[in-house]
Amino acid sequence: MAYDNGVPQFKGHIPKPVRRKSRPGGWRRAKVVVDKDGKITIQPRHDDVLNACIDIVEAHGLKYMHIPNELYQLCAIGDPFKPNQLSFCFERQLGINQALHLKKILMDAFKGVIDLIVWYPIGEGFNACLQGDIKVGKDKLNHAQKAWGMGNSIRTWSSVDEFKVDFDKFLTKSKQLACVYNAQ
Repeated sequence: MAYDNGVPQFKGHIPKPVRRKSRPGGWRRAKVVVDKDGKITIQPRHDDVLNACIDIVEAHGLKYMHIPNELYQLCAIGDPFKPNQLSFCFERQLGINQALHLKKILMDAFKGVIDLIVWYPIGEGFNACLQGDIKVGKDKLNHAQKAWGMGNSIRTWSSVDEFKVDFDKFLTKSKQLACVYNAQ
């Protein structure tokens, strides 16, 4: 690439369009989907929906839990089909045997954990809990997620609007529950 007065000059190829950077990962581009009727829709990326949901929770000042993608990248240790820089560094630092042991511990501890868990304090160490997973497009809960949430209600959201509706219901019910609990 040549430079002319500090401005890059592209020769022989067209530069890629500027893309919005999502919070945890790298550059993400929205997916364009054409259905059977020829209707074109823009489908947001998983990370973008998740980041918007986290921003809503943070705006209300509630505690939440989200397992970052980097932790799951560590679980690719020893997997030749999912190479990444993070797992490679751990393999070099720890040695392959200890790295594989770490992978087993992480996989056992976090297998099936859903995207977002939100807590609302109702008093004296008790909390109301909203659990949900972002599923964009045709994604569904996998077997590990269903097993992890067995006996609990896990919501699935495909957009920020769906999350807002559930979150507003959650806040309303949690406030009612806190009033009842604190009245006793």
